[in-house]
Amino acid sequence: MKTGLLVAGLLAAFAGQAQDSELASYLTQHQVTVSKKDNRLIQEPTLSNFIDNQMNGKTLFVLGEGNHNLNINKQMLGLLQKHFASRGLAYCFLEDGRSSCLMGENLGAIPQQDAKQYSPYKAAPAPMAALIKAGQYNRYSSYEYVGIDYERPWAFYPAVSSLLANLDRKTMLDLYETLPELKHSNPKEDPESFKAFYQNLQSQFIEKSPKLKVLLSNDDYEDLRYLVSNPNVSLPTENRDRYLAANIMEEIKPSEQGSTYLLATGFSHASTGINGSLVQRLGYSKELKDRILVMNVYCDSCAVDKQGLSDYGVMTGETLDQFRNAAASDLVVFDLSSLPSKYNNIKQHGDLLLFAKKQD
Repeated sequence: MKTGLLVAGLLAAFAGQAQDSELASYLTQHQVTVSKKDNRLIQEPTLSNFIDNQMNGKTLFVLGEGNHNLNINKQMLGLLQKHFASRGLAYCFLEDGRSSCLMGENLGAIPQQDAKQYSPYKAAPAPMAALIKAGQYNRYSSYEYVGIDYERPWAFYPAVSSLLANLDRKTMLDLYETLPELKHSNPKEDPESFKAFYQNLQSQFIEKSPKLKVLLSNDDYEDLRYLVSNPNVSLPTENRDRYLAANIMEEIKPSEQGSTYLLATGFSHASTGINGSLVQRLGYSKELKDRILVMNVYCDSCAVDKQGLSDYGVMTGETLDQFRNAAASDLVVFDLSSLPSKYNNIKQHGDLLLFAKKQD
């Protein structure tokens, strides 16, 4: 498993500093406790001030998830959204497709009790779905969710269907003549076939754009254009970092000076120590050079669906005992940004480390 291998390399790096008193002392002095109430993270002033001090001129905060399904990731992302919403947050980038985020927008527009029963509910990205379930999603908040990854058929088709739902039968038939492959496509088709279909749909949309403008409302037309116009389409089996980076840079505009951005992505994409990683590529850009803050997430003794996460990088080893021993509580953020240069093999995996001893 790719993530397990990557984290194994990180653990090997940690092992070189086993029983290092200098490292243990540093960790003890450079951390902040993350408080919880009723198993939910609390945005206390101490943590907010800590994040503000760490950002200090930076514009992109990256949350590197040790595993996408960990509850601690969803809770921390929610806390970060609340924190940055009052600090010029423009976009929350998610490792999902554009259509997934549109489905989340649609679900966020209907009553909570109905959203839970809505058939395409699972198509919404997990962070958006969690807020909708809790009745905390604000469709008209000051920032937008943006999907930067490849399209998932199970989200793409419901998203397109939702844009066509208000058309009468004759108009729908006209539209199918305009986009003939849409009615024949199979949501369960293999990724390569779907990518070919998607790229064909792009060319058809451009060719038939004048007719589509007549058939659809302005809002639905723009949403459909956005869904089918992603130039950076990848396959799930490809190294997706360059596609993810290109999609982010398409959204970040020079006119948005003063804006901040939030990105939730996997560990392998969030490590500057991995050649060609998403964060490394973004760091080469003029807009984000020296303006990225990375916090990776590591959880000790965590499980998802009652399955242990050892294959996904649960922390083990003598050096990691120092993290456990240094942690002032079950959940802390370690500041690794000022580590001496001899610890660069640790530092390269993130400026900050959200360390959880367990997951409730």
